[in-house]
Amino acid sequence: MDDIEAQPAADGLLGGDAAHSGPAVMDVEGSSDAMYLTKLRGVVPDGSVPPADEQAKLVEELEAEDITAGEQMYIISKKWWGDWCAYTNFRASAWDSNNAADDSEAGTCPQSIDNSDITGIDADDDLRPGLEEDRDFVIVRGKSWHLLSEWYGGGPAIRRSAVLEGLVPNNKRPRVNPYPMKLEVCWGGKPDDVKPIKAEQSETVASLKERACKAFGLDTDKVEIWDFFHRSKYAKLEDKLDQTLDECRVLEGQDILLDDKAAPLVAEEKSSSSPIITNFGRSPLNRMSSLHAEDYTVQRTDAKPGLAGLSNLGNTCFMNSSLQCLMHTVPIMSVFLSGQYEHDLNKTNPLGMKGQLAIAFGSLMNMVWKSDVGTVCPKGFKARIAQFAPQFSGYQQHDSQEFLAFLLDGLHEDINRIQHKPYIEETDSEGVPDEELAARAWQNYRLRNDSHIVDHFQVSMTVHCDILPAAVSMVCLPHLMHCGHDILAPG
Repeated sequence: MDDIEAQPAADGLLGGDAAHSGPAVMDVEGSSDAMYLTKLRGVVPDGSVPPADEQAKLVEELEAEDITAGEQMYIISKKWWGDWCAYTNFRASAWDSNNAADDSEAGTCPQSIDNSDITGIDADDDLRPGLEEDRDFVIVRGKSWHLLSEWYGGGPAIRRSAVLEGLVPNNKRPRVNPYPMKLEVCWGGKPDDVKPIKAEQSETVASLKERACKAFGLDTDKVEIWDFFHRSKYAKLEDKLDQTLDECRVLEGQDILLDDKAAPLVAEEKSSSSPIITNFGRSPLNRMSSLHAEDYTVQRTDAKPGLAGLSNLGNTCFMNSSLQCLMHTVPIMSVFLSGQYEHDLNKTNPLGMKGQLAIAFGSLMNMVWKSDVGTVCPKGFKARIAQFAPQFSGYQQHDSQEFLAFLLDGLHEDINRIQHKPYIEETDSEGVPDEELAARAWQNYRLRNDSHIVDHFQVSMTVHCDILPAAVSMVCLPHLMHCGHDILAPG
């Protein structure tokens, strides 16, 4: 595909091995990268490679710059990167102290860039499955890659686009998805003829449509593009050609339909705006509108309330398992299914999500506990999570405990009854018994934190020691939901 490029680079100025020789990757003439490289070459008048310390300095300056949306980033094998870091003593703040390869010899100039240990067999731009950033590879900016490629040669070049994500416009975080999405594209004329097409979340719908039409030999003016999620006309994308796939909530592995305008495919159109009904006889929330319109249910007449599954959106089992546990916890059920949380929505809390996370969770929970629901697709909820917490963006595996801790924290702040948190001044603890200190800390914490989440998930407790019966400790655990506990076997 056009925006995911993998091609071997030319042998660098230091000379590379023949296995990595090939056409140069310096396809940036006329771009800002090309002008920058021209400027950098002036550092070494004769065109030779800068000394090791100068290389590290140049790359460090480039990596320190802010990443912009759509910027081209490159993936490099951690093994080769570690060798280069050891040679140049590169220690940019963005990489901490773990760059040097354990088996690399300090001061030894590395060979040409070799990404063969992280690429697949079929295509150079396909990473091997199961790789992790910082363990198997690193991601550098395009300018850094072009310099390293010019100095050392080798490859292949593995390019991805950066996406900026986050709820606050001026505080968005860059993210690079190393694994491009694989979409199943079909044409309405032959819906069973499916072609797999790779795409990045930063790609526009128009770009995807053009490439898909080319793959089927279709005229772009004669077809419309649809989100064909679960093989139904879920959402019409033709009116969103300028939006990115990420903005349109297109997921890994889902179906895309090219529908003939003259003879449209007759397929079920999913309704995502059906009313939300609770088991407590309350009226549905009427303000959900488009915020959660992409969460929808799959009906099953014999399904009992609460026994609904959550569709896996890529590798989101970490999220689904945590949600199922939380949505079947009795205190949470009573608060969110009865609508009690609505009275506590805190839309001014700077530490919260303006009540939006609580509303999204309440909406999803009501769907799960609705009668005759077999499956709930949490597509909209997942999108909201990506806005609130960019670390959970994409559709890769994450840690369930980290997600659950974030969710509990976010729900707490969104329904915190304390609208204006008071300033608590620290007092002298010298000579004060532990029991009194713990009680004081808990009291001060509750002055700033008062929610249903705190009531049921955060506690203070007294710890007794069986070995030393006289040893009693009063412990305040305001952050119990972040604690990990070792469970010891008897004996």
